[in-house]
Amino acid sequence: MPERPKFDSQTLKRLLSYMRAYKGTLVLVTVCILLSAVAGAASSMFLQKLIDGYIVHIDTGPVRAQTAELQKIGVNINQIARRINSTGTVYAQDLEDIKGALAQIWQLQRSILSSQR
Repeated sequence: MPERPKFDSQTLKRLLSYMRAYKGTLVLVTVCILLSAVAGAASSMFLQKLIDGYIVHIDTGPVRAQTAELQKIGVNINQIARRINSTGTVYAQDLEDIKGALAQIWQLQRSILSSQR
């Protein structure tokens, strides 16, 4: 591998003397590059503010609690339905349990709706 040449200040001065005729153009290009970098950063910050302002954060805690309760109620109703199917008998207590489960569902619905207001 060839050895890399060392820095020579005379060579740099000679190169800069060739570019002296394009001094205005070089300054303009440098300014445009800097403006482009600033515009890119500003557009990213603008988009971040736009997206952060658009996203709505909602508390899903009550809905999750309701979902868990509905799952428990569903399991209870399913157990009652299995017992009815296997025995062929509907007990009064089973009907009361189902009515109680429906009342719980409505109560959960009302509590979530009242907390949303």
